Amino acid sequence: GKDADGRNFRPYKPEYKAFRRDKGRQVRFPDLNFSGQMLSNMTQKASPKEAILFFANKFQNLKAIGNQKKRPFFLIGDKEQKTLIDFFAKELFKQNKLR
Repeated sequence: GKDADGRNFRPYKPEYKAFRRDKGRQVRFPDLNFSGQMLSNMTQKASPKEAILFFANKFQNLKAIGNQKKRPFFLIGDKEQKTLIDFFAKELFKQNKLR
């Protein structure tokens, strides 16, 4: 797995790697996926003025918070920030007829 800026997550600790292996899960790289429940619980709400990404289930939200502390994944990376800023600046100028 990779973080929001495209860097590899740090490797699993040996104890957790052994636990995952014993449970039949892949151990080559951290993928934030043991049961699939957390990532499949990610959802969104959107309106013309905002968009929200979140985990709908409280337990999955707490799991995501714990994972976020160890392997930051639920962020807007530097590359995406620039893309979003450029997009909104373009829209702002267009809406206000500044260009």
